[in-house]
Amino acid sequence: MRTNADLTQTLQVIIHGGWHTIIALRKYKRYLLVEIDNGSCTGRDSIDINISTSGLSLNLGNDTSLCAGQTLTLTQNIAGVNYTWSDGTTNNSITVNTSGTYWLEIDNGSCTGRDSIDIIISTSGLSVNLGNDTSLCAGQTLTLTQNIAGVNYTWSDGTTNNSITVNTSGTYWLEIDNGSCTGRDSIDIIISTSGLSVNLGNDTSLCAGQTLTLTQNIAGVSYTWSDGTTNNSITVNTSGTYWLEIDNGSCTGRDSIDIIISTSGLSLNLGNDTSLCAGQTLTLTQNIAGVSYTWSDGTTNNSITVNTSGTYWLEIDNGSCTGRDSIDIIISTSGLSLNLGNDTSLCAGQTLTLTQNIAGVSYTWSDGTTNNSITVNTSGTYWLEIDNGSCTGRDSIDIIISTSGLSVNLGNDTSLCAGQTLTLTQNIAGVSYTWSDGTTNNSITVNTSGTYWLEIDNGSCTGRDSIDIIISTSGLSVNLGNDTSLCAGQTLTLTQNIAGVNYTWSDGTTNNSITVNTSGTYWLEIDNGSCTGRDSIDIIISTSGLSVNLGNDTSLCAGQTLTLTQNIAGVSYTWSDGTTNNSITVNTSGTYWLEIQRSNCSFIDSINIDFAISPFVDLGSDTTICENEKIYYYLPAGEYNYVWSNGITSPNGILGGPGIFWVNASNGICSIFDTIIVKLDPNCDCKFFIPNAFSPNNDGINDNFYVNLECQVSNFSFRIFNRWGELIYFSEDEKGYWDGKYNGKEQPIDGYLYQIEYFPTETRTKNLISKNGYFNLVK
Repeated sequence: MRTNADLTQTLQVIIHGGWHTIIALRKYKRYLLVEIDNGSCTGRDSIDINISTSGLSLNLGNDTSLCAGQTLTLTQNIAGVNYTWSDGTTNNSITVNTSGTYWLEIDNGSCTGRDSIDIIISTSGLSVNLGNDTSLCAGQTLTLTQNIAGVNYTWSDGTTNNSITVNTSGTYWLEIDNGSCTGRDSIDIIISTSGLSVNLGNDTSLCAGQTLTLTQNIAGVSYTWSDGTTNNSITVNTSGTYWLEIDNGSCTGRDSIDIIISTSGLSLNLGNDTSLCAGQTLTLTQNIAGVSYTWSDGTTNNSITVNTSGTYWLEIDNGSCTGRDSIDIIISTSGLSLNLGNDTSLCAGQTLTLTQNIAGVSYTWSDGTTNNSITVNTSGTYWLEIDNGSCTGRDSIDIIISTSGLSVNLGNDTSLCAGQTLTLTQNIAGVSYTWSDGTTNNSITVNTSGTYWLEIDNGSCTGRDSIDIIISTSGLSVNLGNDTSLCAGQTLTLTQNIAGVNYTWSDGTTNNSITVNTSGTYWLEIDNGSCTGRDSIDIIISTSGLSVNLGNDTSLCAGQTLTLTQNIAGVSYTWSDGTTNNSITVNTSGTYWLEIQRSNCSFIDSINIDFAISPFVDLGSDTTICENEKIYYYLPAGEYNYVWSNGITSPNGILGGPGIFWVNASNGICSIFDTIIVKLDPNCDCKFFIPNAFSPNNDGINDNFYVNLECQVSNFSFRIFNRWGELIYFSEDEKGYWDGKYNGKEQPIDGYLYQIEYFPTETRTKNLISKNGYFNLVK
């Protein structure tokens, strides 16, 4: 007999050697046998039965990483089942030593169970991951934990637990060791005093119809978006500024992003047109997510490397819209390009800063400075030379300090047709405007004949210009200038800039300018639809030609002069200083030029004169020494070349008197001599000792520089000077000493000059004795 299968289970059991059918309750999955009673005694037993709806249960453990050479034995001990491993074996265990996925299937005849495990053989070591670098708010802590079986832990603070808790900014690391290999990872913790960190990424352009999902996954915070939603992400498809604010209960963070829906296409920028030196290359790169690349050479990577002149372009495509940009690359064979701008006039008292920002070059200005800018306030020619190690570039600018006023130019006198107007405009920064009609804007519009003027004022100087306007009833006004003579090889560009007219030149061209290099008569006719104008000019090409050469750029020593001379028959001279003789004498650094002219031809040449700084050397005052005593000199090494009167070429000199001694110092351009007379001292029976070096490094040995006198003296003075002649120590105590400091600061390793004076009180003479010499400070 059987009850509901959800509540009962029919079982066959043996009692006293015979089979009996019993019904057991299934509630709680426990099956109780009936109690047996034979009249004199009873028996009772129970059995637990688990009815599985999913199969047998087994667990091979977590996925595991092993070091090279290690093995792992996978074992299961489950009663009453058959085993089948992924390699076909049927034992209850297998041993593995290679990377792969291993599984075990068990079977008890009525149901099965299966589990798998991934084994990774690491060739680099154990794997450990402390997570991403993390920012905390002030007062917060973070517990760093790793649970890796069979390893030893060593943290950056020396602890050996499996976790540490941190609350200060710093880099924390964990090293694990299982006896055969190790693993290590680090994490940067930043304690933020300003708030939580959130980054929505760069401002982004989308094509029409595209969407962008903005997402942040930051543990333990609440989210508030600019649209009021509180999920961790929003999806946007319209232009606008979107922001997210996060809050962890103790501090907040906020970031915004601009989304632009582009109707014209994707945006990319290959940068400015670029000049390279011969042999240089440039890699053009774009990193734009979700697009395909097509370069002008047909390649489809995200970058190309170029080394020849040309126009290079990139087209990107994301499947719905495209974008394109190009860049011109110029390979320069002459040098680097730079431009200091047009020659400039300044008012008295004004300054101008000349600046260049060119990556990867060194700078040398005309004054010898090496910064990327100089500020000037005097008239002259200023130049800059740049060098990138493979080629150079140079440009110059003339600065004129004007004592007369600001420069303003309203243009040439102009003729207008009846009914036409002309707008006179000036755009000059930092000035006030006053026109002839009393208005103070930067422009006026005129339509009547007359003289119009503009005065500008910047508070320190003024400028003024006028223009005559003629309303013509007969035609337009055009002026090609005076008839002109050119030298052979020269060209002349004839240009007119007249608004609202059509141009027709004598050669049939219709641009606003032509360039001519042959003799002839050239004319221009202009037409504005209501009236016309015409003018002509005769051009004569001369075959005589001129040449002038001031020589190579030259370096001189300070105090020297150089006379620049040219003797060319039948020419007039104009020098850069305005003089008109055939020579000038220069004594300052700068660029000097000469223009010569004969008839209608001229020629110009320039030369750069640089005055080098002369060397400095000082042997000190004439002195006296005792017999067999020597004077030691330690002049600066590496700056100059030295030749002593005794033939020594070292910066270190040794002089023994008596005699006249000298040293010559040269920097390759300029040189200087210094001489000292050394006499024998008749007062040497008052002996003294001064070391030639000392080392103030606090090691207890030779830390102080002092004078050791062997006689009684009076009026003692002890002075020490640095190489620039600056007094850095003074004492009237004959037992005084110098500790190598000046104003509390340690002085550099160098040579120094000492000077002592005293009156001996125990010797034959009572004359004042003065001694000086050099010594070295070493470390």
